[in-house]
Amino acid sequence: MKTIRTRFSTIFVLMIIAAGLIAQGCGSPSNLNKNGSSTNGSNVALASPKPTPACDDAIITSELTKIYANPPFAADEKNFNFFSKGCEVTLYGGVSSASIRQQAIIAAEKTEGVIDVHDSKFYPNTTTTSRPIPGTCACPTDYKACGDICIPVGDQCNIKGEPCQTIAGTPVPVKTP
Repeated sequence: MKTIRTRFSTIFVLMIIAAGLIAQGCGSPSNLNKNGSSTNGSNVALASPKPTPACDDAIITSELTKIYANPPFAADEKNFNFFSKGCEVTLYGGVSSASIRQQAIIAAEKTEGVIDVHDSKFYPNTTTTSRPIPGTCACPTDYKACGDICIPVGDQCNIKGEPCQTIAGTPVPVKTP
């Protein structure tokens, strides 16, 4: 009988110790300092994760302009447009192959600050895109000429070259100095 009582006492003591350890683990975390920042156990704050760079559409557009001015994109420079709005890049138009299309998308995705790339109207050929009427700069309603393609009126044109200008209701190409 004494052996059974000793076993129960031992089990009871072990249960109390286990309950205390569990309760201590459920208390306030020991790896947070008074400001709620993570610490390494010696109350030294750990480095915060690298902050996301601020959104700067002008910098993104500038970087992409440099990238797309070089091969393999340069040959198609008048056939596709790109712009950044809210750190989301939109590619519009077409390039001469699926490989170049994919490279252009990857280049945009890897550009610092870009959070998304929209490419649903960016084609692996230069014939699918909307183009001005030959010999004019006339585009369909709600579109404007941009390089050798037509883009939605609200989109920014980043294709360098001859923009169109309307004189007395007739679109005509205008040479830039």
